[in-house]
Amino acid sequence: VDFAKDVADLYQKQIDVVTQQRQGDTKTQRRAQETIKLLKKTLHKVNGLYEKEMKEREKQEGRAESLEADLSQAREQIKEKDDMIAGKDKENRQLEEDVLQYQKQVEDYYMNLKKQQEDHIRTSRPWL
Repeated sequence: VDFAKDVADLYQKQIDVVTQQRQGDTKTQRRAQETIKLLKKTLHKVNGLYEKEMKEREKQEGRAESLEADLSQAREQIKEKDDMIAGKDKENRQLEEDVLQYQKQVEDYYMNLKKQQEDHIRTSRPWL
């Protein structure tokens, strides 16, 4: 009888251990499922943030490309204006040279005219 009782106690202990293990396994499974759900939510949020960041980067790159294009166009316009100014400077220098040459010709003409008048006066009025 003691042996049967010991066997029954031993059997009951094994049943209790198996039950605890099963309950533990069930708790572990529930925890694992909750962890998986949480990881899926986190992954979804991370993917959303990543997509948002990528869209923002693309937008900024688009702005940068637009600014680079504007800068290139502005540089081209500046070069055209510089070339135009250089051409105008060349024209202005040529005009200045022409004006100085014309001024010298006028001065020479008047000096020559004055000299001719003086010569005419001397020859026509020798007594002076």
